[in-house]
Amino acid sequence: MKTINSVSGGQTSAYLMKHYPADYNLFALVRINAPEAAPKDPWIKKYVESKIDAEFIATAEDDTIFYTLSDLEQFTGQKITWVDNPSFDEVMAKNGLLPSAIRRFCTAEMKVKPIAQWVVQNIGQPVEMRLGFRGGEERRVLRAMEAHDERGYRAEKLPVGKHKNGNTKWQTFTYAKNTFPLFDKGIFKDTIVEYWRDKQVRFAERNNCVACFHRNPVLLNLMAKKHPDKYDWFVKHEEEGRQKVAKNGKTLNWNTYRRDGTFKDFRDHKTQISMEDLEGFTDCDSGYCGL
Repeated sequence: MKTINSVSGGQTSAYLMKHYPADYNLFALVRINAPEAAPKDPWIKKYVESKIDAEFIATAEDDTIFYTLSDLEQFTGQKITWVDNPSFDEVMAKNGLLPSAIRRFCTAEMKVKPIAQWVVQNIGQPVEMRLGFRGGEERRVLRAMEAHDERGYRAEKLPVGKHKNGNTKWQTFTYAKNTFPLFDKGIFKDTIVEYWRDKQVRFAERNNCVACFHRNPVLLNLMAKKHPDKYDWFVKHEEEGRQKVAKNGKTLNWNTYRRDGTFKDFRDHKTQISMEDLEGFTDCDSGYCGL
């Protein structure tokens, strides 16, 4: 059985890649159509386009992730393969509603399904999919295992063509068995942070989308200050989503990322807290958006 490490660009999945070499390391980029949020460093555009073989505008993540991935390949001597996936804009348009904790289609559409599609197309049989869940993260492991069948395998429904009437033809593929090497070995966050302290790999303060709806509103406020152009892309989509009208004529003002407020509210709130004050908040850096 081939092995795959799910790499997100965070310290945990990077530690997994370094200490548990796999046949493949897969990364799924979150792209957004937001020229105002384009990277300032021209090297990044060239680097990303060389990986995805397509035009690149911007990402919803901290741009530091591109330095991370490049550094990580050089540091480990291993290749990171980028999977082909739809942009966040395309995913939003397809689903009609905003993603949220109860509508987690962003992870499914931009990470899980593209990775499954890559496995089916390039390997053709189930693989061992390693996720960087750490010691003490029993709940995350159990949640991931809930997606497995009775044999311990994960399956995804993927497009395989078109019917004569033009509708998409779907087929379910069994493609992976999730494993958790760091959790099984009892490797905790402090060990990982200490390992990377003196290494030549650059990491962002927080990984994955700067305005992930799983993040605490206080952290979202700080991310809005640090990455205003990226954060405002999320605000724009939320404002547009709340103005949509349902078939019954009612406005979907409930269509928000979170139930406890809008991203505009979180952005505009006045706070004296800094990033350093939030040490211990989840940083979702384990691959697959933490599942």
